[in-house]
Amino acid sequence: MEEEREGEPRDLVIRNATRKAEAVATGHPDALVIAGDTEVVIDGEVLGQPEDESQARAHLERLSGSEHHVLGGLALIGLFAGVFVFMGFIWAVIGD
Repeated sequence: MEEEREGEPRDLVIRNATRKAEAVATGHPDALVIAGDTEVVIDGEVLGQPEDESQARAHLERLSGSEHHVLGGLALIGLFAGVFVFMGFIWAVIGD
């Protein structure tokens, strides 16, 4: 499943978690499906998944010693009517 990358980070984690849960629930109608998504935001920019080791290293170097936010979305689907979604938020600094 292709994740959405555009939009408000708080909305992105909810939409992506919901889409992941819906994709799995389609094939398992009698199951409780739990799916999640996480985004890291620094200086208003969503970093997204690194495409390779070089980009992963660049992300970590950028985060090192800098304040950033980690947002998590959780979606539950099945065994009841409707979809339940949750969003959590933490503030973090990775040491030098």
